[in-house]
Amino acid sequence: MIDKEYYLKKKNGNKLYLNILENGKELPNIIFIQTPITSVADLKDTYLPLSKHGFNVFALDLSGCGKSDGDMREFSLENVNEDITACVDYIISNYNDIIHFYAGHGMGGMLAQYYLSHKRPIASFAQYGVAIPKDLSIAKKPLLAKASYPFLLIINKLFPRLRINFELIANMKGYNGKNAEKENAWYEEIIRKNTKITQLPIAFITNLFKMFISKKSDLNNKPQCPVLFFAPKHDRYVDFSYFQKYYNWLNEPKQMYIIDDSHLSFVWHAEELCEAACEWFRKYN
Repeated sequence: MIDKEYYLKKKNGNKLYLNILENGKELPNIIFIQTPITSVADLKDTYLPLSKHGFNVFALDLSGCGKSDGDMREFSLENVNEDITACVDYIISNYNDIIHFYAGHGMGGMLAQYYLSHKRPIASFAQYGVAIPKDLSIAKKPLLAKASYPFLLIINKLFPRLRINFELIANMKGYNGKNAEKENAWYEEIIRKNTKITQLPIAFITNLFKMFISKKSDLNNKPQCPVLFFAPKHDRYVDFSYFQKYYNWLNEPKQMYIIDDSHLSFVWHAEELCEAACEWFRKYN
């Protein structure tokens, strides 16, 4: 396997970082994205196992995140679509047109789902992190979250450089469920290494809410390819009933892969999840 870094140039001149794990130009391909708060290179162990199953892997930093050009204060769902499309075009031009998508770490899965709500040249999809249109029950206070959206739009216009402490929105501290000590320690170490990692731009928060709430959101469309999704039984953010509801919402073909563990299963069970994703992808090569 060849492990290399590549910078993909977008039409606007910005460069996107790709960690390419290449096993052969003729082999099928996997695009990987994650929650855009740090570079994919920082959590490489969560996607590296994909390369062991006869695929080329393209781990992408979205614009403004990690090693890619741009500014997260200008984050938009349109930019996410452009970034992924640029990666797809690069793979088709330089490798082949058999492309699968593995998105992880919660919000990464949601953003990829948004992208795949239209017909794309993607054969199949595996996601860790799911989103149901109009359903913000994954938020700690869903009614308050929905009511705050109009104010977020105004704040975003008035104070575009504002950052919000994500710890105030998500349950990043005080979790006491399965593997709590281990999981809390992992978060503490991540924050210790980068104290700004939880300071998310107002544009990111606003677009995340827009994805769920807007009547014109592409999220209202179901993914347009076969979907496998991972459902931790003890996720600190998502009640298991939300995964069941998502499964019922999806079109066939679909599969829910249940993990008897907590949110950070994408770290603790990376080998298992990557193997399950690749088994799903092989069905649709």
